[in-house]
Amino acid sequence: MTDIEPLPVDVSLFVPEAGDRPVEDPGARPRAGFCANQMAGGPIAPGRPETEVRPTRAALDLSRRWPAGTKLNVVFLNGADAWGATIRRAVRRIAPLWSDYADVAFDFDQPTAHVTVNLLPLPRLGIGYGTYSCYLGLDCLSVIRQGMPAMNLVFHPSLANDPAFLEEEFRRVILHEFGHCLGFIHEHMRPDRPIVWDEGALSATFGAPPNSWSPQTIREQIVDVYRGGTLESGLFDPTSIMMYQFPAGLARYADGSPFVSPNNAALSPMDKVLANMAYPKPGTTQPAEGVLVAGDPPKPGAIAEAGQAAVYRFHPAQPGVFVVKTEGATPLLLSIQRDRGAAAGRLFAAEGTNMNMPILLTESRDYFVAVRHARPLTGAGDFKISIQASA
Repeated sequence: MTDIEPLPVDVSLFVPEAGDRPVEDPGARPRAGFCANQMAGGPIAPGRPETEVRPTRAALDLSRRWPAGTKLNVVFLNGADAWGATIRRAVRRIAPLWSDYADVAFDFDQPTAHVTVNLLPLPRLGIGYGTYSCYLGLDCLSVIRQGMPAMNLVFHPSLANDPAFLEEEFRRVILHEFGHCLGFIHEHMRPDRPIVWDEGALSATFGAPPNSWSPQTIREQIVDVYRGGTLESGLFDPTSIMMYQFPAGLARYADGSPFVSPNNAALSPMDKVLANMAYPKPGTTQPAEGVLVAGDPPKPGAIAEAGQAAVYRFHPAQPGVFVVKTEGATPLLLSIQRDRGAAAGRLFAAEGTNMNMPILLTESRDYFVAVRHARPLTGAGDFKISIQASA
């Protein structure tokens, strides 16, 4: 259980006043749902510069992380009508998917809150349809104390006209915002991102309807890099649930090739591994470290209890492409990093059974292969693992 006390909440502050809800054509297309977090470089608490911290790199801000084993009280501020009930059911169903990987639980039935969720347009607070946002981790408490919602999930009712699309949007947005709730930053705002933005193209795309963002908002939400505390790091991951969808023409990689990111509606393997590293199961007995040698027969391994990560050290004689192979029926999360037990230097993550995963290792030095069950907080099972130099 968390030792961070939840806060009392006055839900009456978030009931729309007479005439407060915008009058819209119920068949109108909702505006594009980009996440407008106040996470773009300014002080986390407006007017309190002391809450701003130094720049760093990675995907998950450990300084905003809840304690391991936390049960977060999530309070809905409003949305008592049928549409609000639909959103509430989706949140209750989808948000706990994070708990398969991060040792954090969500309780939606308490009167006090670690996280408050607004479901309605509140124009007096600058919140309209398509507002999807959440502060990072522990910062949710600071926002609640200021009398503001920690999270906004203001889905337009017209989404119900397309049930398949609605389900995809629910998964995309709810997983993304609860990722922020756990401390994940926007993937495209990493200081080590390997892409270069075309700011003219960004202005033409996001400055026009339906977003109609100002140049400042475009810089804050896309161009500027994140500034925060000590963070988990991994390879730049366009498939992360924390990545915006960007069509071709808005950015390019350093070699000039075009950058495109899909409309991600599921947690990526890297998301899952980073969540488990940031929120491991307390008290788990970890197996002894093993050694992998290129060309050796497969080694038997086991996840004997939920929460374990089987770690193997590998030292290539020379740089090159190597293939890590797993065998067996146990579904696994596989990751490779440069530093034993450290978040920094994460190279690679994949998920599946009987995997053959190539990885380019650029130095003759120790690397560390970690094997987790695909549901690391609940699963166990046997496997075999080997590594080969690629022909």
